[in-house]
Amino acid sequence: SQYFVNSTGDDWPIALAGLEAIGATGRAAILREAVSLFGAAGAPRDNDARHEQLAEFSDRQDQTLDDLDKRYYASKENVEA
Repeated sequence: SQYFVNSTGDDWPIALAGLEAIGATGRAAILREAVSLFGAAGAPRDNDARHEQLAEFSDRQDQTLDDLDKRYYASKENVEA
């Protein structure tokens, strides 16, 4: 959830494209799943709108974000420049 709270979350489509471009398909799938929690349109690119939506997440959605976070950081895919 921290990613989406920060202004960097504004650029999640660019991050997703970057992960796909470098072949980090597992991490891209995790980001896609996180974005899908916001609904069919994905996470709002506007930080305030994202904050509002995150504040309304259910406990289950919050837990899913926590689980996705753990999976992302446990990934062995190289994303270092």
